Amino acid sequence: MSKRNRKRRGPQLATTDLEKTANLGSLNSSEGPQNQQQASDSGVLRFQHLFDPELVCEVKVKDQPPALGQMPELEFNWNGDSRPRVEEYRSFMLESVIQTLSNRWNQSILYSLAVNSDSFETWVIQPHEKPVLFLRGAIDAD
Repeated sequence: MSKRNRKRRGPQLATTDLEKTANLGSLNSSEGPQNQQQASDSGVLRFQHLFDPELVCEVKVKDQPPALGQMPELEFNWNGDSRPRVEEYRSFMLESVIQTLSNRWNQSILYSLAVNSDSFETWVIQPHEKPVLFLRGAIDAD
């Protein structure tokens, strides 16, 4: 099986306004060994997850909250050819990536993902709270 890198941007996020705080917290993580997160001097946050020995995903995002109603720009870099299980991908994105951004920026974030070819989920992530499923729906093929 040949390995390849695939990059794409993830436009499924929007932020909402909460009171700003001076202390946005740190990146100290209690995540398991499959999840890693780090900040760099360039102001970019990086999140990595090992889905299996043949598939690694790295997500990069500027450590700067977007303007109200705007979406942070996520850059995905996939290394490998297999596909992640939806449940594991959802967990990585909601509990590691999006929750960290929400906590750090003290902003609510809406996150949507396709769970198969004809349905999606939209989640609400509040700072320091467990993600909540907001909407489940069908993707209209027309």
